[in-house]
Amino acid sequence: MDVVTEPRGLIPPRVLDGLIVAILGLGAVLSGAGGSALVPGLAAVVLQVVPLLWRRRHPVAVALVIAVGCLAAVPARHFTGSSEFAVPVALYSVAAFSRSEVGRRGVATLAAIGCVVAGLAWSDPTAGGVIWSRVSVIAAGCAVISAAAWAFGIATRRRRELMESLAARAEDLAREQEQKARIAAQEDRAIIAREMHDIVAHSLAVVVLHADGASYAAGKASDPRAATELATAALDTIAATARDALAQTR
Repeated sequence: MDVVTEPRGLIPPRVLDGLIVAILGLGAVLSGAGGSALVPGLAAVVLQVVPLLWRRRHPVAVALVIAVGCLAAVPARHFTGSSEFAVPVALYSVAAFSRSEVGRRGVATLAAIGCVVAGLAWSDPTAGGVIWSRVSVIAAGCAVISAAAWAFGIATRRRRELMESLAARAEDLAREQEQKARIAAQEDRAIIAREMHDIVAHSLAVVVLHADGASYAAGKASDPRAATELATAALDTIAATARDALAQTR
């Protein structure tokens, strides 16, 4: 797919496109599009208006179909009413949604040619002659409208690209912060683990030292009472050390 994504607005895109098609088509019918050439006129209206339903997903293809619809109206030299406004809508869609640089350039070139063709087709529909001053005025008017629609589409594209860039930047910052938080948590756990190791190692060393000392003293003591006191003191020290280590562990 060669189109860019579009953020949701107040009106769903499909509903908005349906409203555009309905308004342009109904306006063309009510204005008597086609005149005496009713069938070619209605066919031109259908080709110009209905493809707008797919203008977001296939903007270049839609613009080409609408161009065919405009050409279909040229032989009868009639103005198909509001359906002609499908052209600036299609140009806006190509400029705003298409990712294909070649497609955008092709449609822009086709639009420039179309302005001249429109000037020739609408310059003198009654007399059948060509008044070049009128051709210039009509072509210039079409060019101004087309350029405005194209510029609006480019502005929409740039705004969307800016929003996508900011969103991507925000996601990168969020991932970076999450990674920093994860690293910080790992460092905290490593520090706690080292502290726990020191606490446990120190406490075990104290326990072993007092246990060995009490065992040695009790074995060397000649008085049973003295041996009991030494063992009790050692056990008290061992118990206190163990409780302190347990408290720090918690």
